[in-house]
Amino acid sequence: MSPFRLKRSLAASVWVLACLAIAYLLLPAHAVAKPTIAALHLQTLRELAALPDSQIDLLRIKLTIDRMIDPAIDIDAEVARVEAMAVELAGQVPLLASSRVKLDVLRRYVYQPGPWNQHRSFSYDLGDPFGRVLRNKLLPTYLNSRKGNCVSMPILFLALGERIGLDLSLATAPEHIFIKFRDDDGTLYNLETTSGAGVTRDLWMRKQLPMTDAAINNGIYMRPLTKREAIGVLADVLLSHYGRQKQTDARIALATLMLEIDPRDVRAMLALRAAYRYMWATEFVEKYPTPNDIPIPERPRFVELERSLLAWQRKAEALGWRMPPETYQ
Repeated sequence: MSPFRLKRSLAASVWVLACLAIAYLLLPAHAVAKPTIAALHLQTLRELAALPDSQIDLLRIKLTIDRMIDPAIDIDAEVARVEAMAVELAGQVPLLASSRVKLDVLRRYVYQPGPWNQHRSFSYDLGDPFGRVLRNKLLPTYLNSRKGNCVSMPILFLALGERIGLDLSLATAPEHIFIKFRDDDGTLYNLETTSGAGVTRDLWMRKQLPMTDAAINNGIYMRPLTKREAIGVLADVLLSHYGRQKQTDARIALATLMLEIDPRDVRAMLALRAAYRYMWATEFVEKYPTPNDIPIPERPRFVELERSLLAWQRKAEALGWRMPPETYQ
């Protein structure tokens, strides 16, 4: 192409782009699509997951996710609240203390009543042990009530422990979150934060929360998670929120992002299964007595949804997951 023609082509392209920009600006406000709140949530989590582990603060991320559920949460105020606790905790750690000594100090600070917690220690919420009330999984609820569950309790313990130099990470078992602690020798231990952060053997946990050998070998349970992978675990409460609000598209988008973060995230797989199962049930099972009653034009959609929910269940099963007594919802 000659220089003259190239200049004309470029000029024409610039003119077209300028016209498109002007047309966009002249559109009425209602015609310009705005991102949904769920889309903004997704973008925030995507940006956080793109950070290197060294820049990821799981405390702030937990509060960011909690605020997506309860916009009244003041993230900075809650972070400052935990930071103040960490300063007080650090003042109780002996000089040149080993990781084991630091761990004992942390356990006492959290689980034993004393002036450091106004004689109100933190404990397991026996009134809602499984966090059926979604608000009880939010960290500010735990800080206020001092009653928690396996979602809120590990993250506070981890945040405080990290701030006094302990090597802690989140880990999962079926429908459960706990802590992995690495001591000064590099040995890993399971800490059950719903029970005083006592050391728990793998064998005992597998008896309480049955897991197949395949699930362990494939790393879907019982391994220390990177901070990036932990973001997906913390986002599970938002998945539950979307499920309860019947925000199926948001649930699918978030579960898909969780699998981008960790392709072995079985919680995300089961959330996708549950989302497709919900659409399959509401669009067809609840409307038509038998599959033969489904109008022919709608049958491809019925088959697609059924295949999708089964595919995600089989993918989870291939990694070693097994259906618990109560079907995942």
